[in-house]
Amino acid sequence: DRRTDLIDLALVRHRLDLLMSGLVAAFMDAGRWDQEGYTTPIQWLREWAMLPTGVACQQIEVGSQRESLGSSIAALEAGEIGFGHLALIAEPASFYGEPCQVDEAAFLELARLQNASQFRKTCLHASHAQDPDGFVDGRPQAHEARVFKIRQRAPDAAALPGRRSHA
Repeated sequence: DRRTDLIDLALVRHRLDLLMSGLVAAFMDAGRWDQEGYTTPIQWLREWAMLPTGVACQQIEVGSQRESLGSSIAALEAGEIGFGHLALIAEPASFYGEPCQVDEAAFLELARLQNASQFRKTCLHASHAQDPDGFVDGRPQAHEARVFKIRQRAPDAAALPGRRSHA
């Protein structure tokens, strides 16, 4: 029976993701990704940390909101919620570019009761209920706000430690 081992390993993974989000926040503050010619820190994380886009976004959302998510971070460290839950709690504030404006206690209570997939649906419903017009209007606006930008990378980007050849 490996259930206990799997649960313990998942808790370690959640804690590592939390640690990584702190490093991502410091990395973003330093602006190194921009100096190396990347359009966004997400793009840099996809390339260098080999993260899928969604995971890179979660790291950035949690990293940028860590100071305002104390109760949720404590719940993660206690094994009550996973990193996916934490990222969903952090997401609204990250999306609007403001300090965390969510009712952390209310969302945390639900996060403790639901798996990450159920909690994502709860968060979507809450977002829609809070601002139905904005929820519907935001989808086309997000689509229209997409940007395509071509930039040349800094010459030393290929020489970073651990760089794998794509050849």
